[in-house]
This record gives sequence, structure tokens and C-alpha cells, in this order.
Amino acid sequence: MTEPKTVETIEEVESVSEEEMAELDKSLKEGPTEADKLKAEALKSQSQLRTLGEIIADLSKPIHPKYLKKLTAGGGKGATYIPWPVVGKYLDHFAPGWSMTQQVVTDDYGTNVVATIGIPTSDFGRVERSGVGFEPHVTNKGKANEKITGFGGAGPIASRQACKRSAAEFGLGKYLYIK
Repeated sequence: MTEPKTVETIEEVESVSEEEMAELDKSLKEGPTEADKLKAEALKSQSQLRTLGEIIADLSKPIHPKYLKKLTAGGGKGATYIPWPVVGKYLDHFAPGWSMTQQVVTDDYGTNVVATIGIPTSDFGRVERSGVGFEPHVTNKGKANEKITGFGGAGPIASRQACKRSAAEFGLGKYLYIK
């Protein structure tokens, strides 16, 4: 079985190559089974909404390890996670019509973001779930309360965290959080 890619630099944390994204697109379009393909085509052609249970069941399936990354810090075990572009692709495929809003609060300590993902369903209308991301204001050298000057800054980092966590509330990669 393929292992998640281990990243070592901050630039690699959320990056996904064009080739990886194209492969993911192809994989999602093909689907794991013929029944899944037929189901997806029927939904596209009829523009039907799906039930919340169907959406959660699809989003809760394990993600192929080649689309995951592993971040290691300080020689520890590390954490396996889903890069945010992959989250968007999965939501586009399994929860068509999804949308996200974000509320951002910045204070002296860092940036907090609350992301709310809404998914239209046939049984409950629009269902929303929220997740929170926080990133402290630090320099690349780790000094607290100084503005970050490197990759992305506190706002985008907290935004990506919140997006992934709200998607996990619908089941996407939730198994990665449960150890």
C-alpha cells in the first residue's frame, strides 16, 4: 500500500502537484466501483440532490494514501493530513453545490478562522458544519507575537485548517483525527 508523502519544508505542506491533482480528478471520475460510476452519472444527468446519509457515507470512505501527506516535526511520529486542494476536489465530487463561508478574527496572539461548509441535501435542505483554525503570529524562527514572513502567513494557514476541520465534520478524513 502507498504511504503518505512525508513533507519536510513549510512550502511542501499544502502543495499538490498538477500531476497529483490530475490523477485525483481521474480517480474520482472513475470511482472505485461500477455502481459508484453509475450513481454519479445518474446524479449529474438528473441534477438530483443526495441525502445527507449518502454524502456522509461517501465522504467517510478512507482516502487513498497517495493523496495524503505526513508532516513530521522535531523527529516525532508526525501527523497525516489531507492537503486543502484535495478537500475541495472531494467536496466537488461527492457534495455538488457545496459552499463555504469564513469568519476571521485577528488579535495580538494570532488569527482565528471559523469556516462553515454548507451542503445541499434532499432530506434536510442545506446542512452546515463548522470547523476552527488558529495560527499564532510567529516568525520563521519561532518567536511568539511577531508577524510571520514566510509561506502563507497566519490567515491562510488558519483558513486551510478551518476548511479541513469543517469538511471532517461531514466525514472527510475524520478517521485521521481519531487515534
